[in-house]
Amino acid sequence: MSIKLKLQSKQMQSLVLTPQMRQAIHILQLNNLELNEFLAEQVNENPFLEIQDAQGFDTALDASNSDNNDTGNAADSTDSVAGDFLDNSFKSGNLPETHITDSFYENLWDSDARQDLQNRHVDQGEASSYGDDNINPGLVIEQSVSSVLSFADFVQQQIFDKMLESPLKEDCLTLLGWLDDEAYLLEKAEELETRLEISLDRVQAAQNELRSLMPVGVAASSLADRLSMQLHHEGLWHPDFEVILDNLDLLGRGEVNLLAKKCKIRPRILLDRVETIRQLNPKITSSFKFQATQDRQPDILVFENDVADEEYGNWRIELNDNTLPKILVLDRYWEELAAKKMPSKDREYLNACYNSGNWLVKSMNQRAITLLRVAREIVKQQPEFLKKGLDYLKPMTLRDIAVELDLHESTVSRVTANKLMETPRGIFELKYFFSVGISAKEGDQSHSARAVKERIKNLVAGETKNQKDGRPKIFSDEALALALQEDGINIARRTVAKYREAIGIPSSADRKRAARLLS
Repeated sequence: MSIKLKLQSKQMQSLVLTPQMRQAIHILQLNNLELNEFLAEQVNENPFLEIQDAQGFDTALDASNSDNNDTGNAADSTDSVAGDFLDNSFKSGNLPETHITDSFYENLWDSDARQDLQNRHVDQGEASSYGDDNINPGLVIEQSVSSVLSFADFVQQQIFDKMLESPLKEDCLTLLGWLDDEAYLLEKAEELETRLEISLDRVQAAQNELRSLMPVGVAASSLADRLSMQLHHEGLWHPDFEVILDNLDLLGRGEVNLLAKKCKIRPRILLDRVETIRQLNPKITSSFKFQATQDRQPDILVFENDVADEEYGNWRIELNDNTLPKILVLDRYWEELAAKKMPSKDREYLNACYNSGNWLVKSMNQRAITLLRVAREIVKQQPEFLKKGLDYLKPMTLRDIAVELDLHESTVSRVTANKLMETPRGIFELKYFFSVGISAKEGDQSHSARAVKERIKNLVAGETKNQKDGRPKIFSDEALALALQEDGINIARRTVAKYREAIGIPSSADRKRAARLLS
């Protein structure tokens, strides 16, 4: 076969992101509080923009209408070109993100140790906790973005940045939705192959990609797996750690001599190994936790109506006008300035400001429309949860909402990022309603993984009330699985064990030991 050089022309279509498009995408993922800050910056830069509260905004519109002024036209344009362009762009799936901005083993990572570790990484003037002169970049990045993005948003950003054109991007985004609250991926690749109906090779490739992202420990299958990932990443791995991580229950009970015997090392060396483990970060999502919901007003309000609606039942869904900022383009001011003589550079600047202001208003309208559509669809999909509580939370993914609303999955992800919904059941992040499903024993109905975890919590919490010979009857993992199966949940003992560990519940042996100490 000969090798030749040749010139070839090729015709192809591609989407170029303008600054206005980037701004519109950015606005989609801001909550109302962040939106107020963003608009304040825009008003400082643009002389034709003004922020008004709801009452002032309505008054301004009334005044403009009485003067035959079209000030509010941009704000009324719900079917704007911007809206159509945004929807079409999101459906393409090629848009990058542009806005970067207490378990059983608690004794292993006490507050002093974690605070010390955090201080070492946040203060860039000190050496890292691993004994070298370099700052751990993963934890520094994690700390710097935790106040801006949620954990899911942070990981998603990396997926977009790293795999912009990769066919694995969609698979990674799908698996991201299967991570639990602590970023564990508890399902085996074979289970995901069946449930997602994609090849095993694709599942494993997407798993490997997720596990390569920061912070180290994303998509780990267990606590031991996560700690192993971090030890390897920091170059601290030693064969002793394999035995230690396989026997974390002994470590949690403080049985150092027995564990040292299993490792075939002296207790003093074991304690050194344990100290290394204590410097790791088992709770990689903790620094991404947003402030308590009561400190922030919700973006969406859900009320119960006396009169049922054909589509949404007894529920009324509204945007929270008390926190939703209003932006106004000062058309009259623009008209006055446009009529004056001025240098061409000044006129170009004013034209750019005016056009930018109108685009911003259109983007704000599109954000409000899309957020309201997504919120209404979530309520439409979760009526039983709103009526009866967490046990009735329906399994739901971003893709489910995207298909129903004819939006791209990434659009739904952006819209639901860091937004709060107030319901009669409490205030929840929109992301809370998305959870993978566990099949039922009979029929097509499935159960939310989040609801199943809550049932496990309730069963364990009720052990103290379930007395046997004057002592609490402790459920083994097998007994928990049987109890859940009696409720119609098709779940294996191994899955129960993984869920129990993920939510920080000790093993049945340790709970029995604790019960004896308290009796």
